[in-house]
Amino acid sequence: MAHAIEVELSAEELAEVARVASRLGESSAAWASRALRASLESAREARLAQQLEILREAAGVNGPTGDIEEILADIERGRQ
Repeated sequence: MAHAIEVELSAEELAEVARVASRLGESSAAWASRALRASLESAREARLAQQLEILREAAGVNGPTGDIEEILADIERGRQ
């Protein structure tokens, strides 16, 4: 289901949107919808890139590795 939103633009911005949309053979509303969708996709991609970078950094941390049961046993031995 489609929903409408209201966006405030200056007269100059609105005229520029109309010019760009006209050059592309679109209505201003169609152009704005496409531009918003592209912006949302770009934001999603940026968020994913940031998450991947966090994972890469975490993967570079040299922490204890090995069998979890052995690690837990070592921890328990250290508490005694």
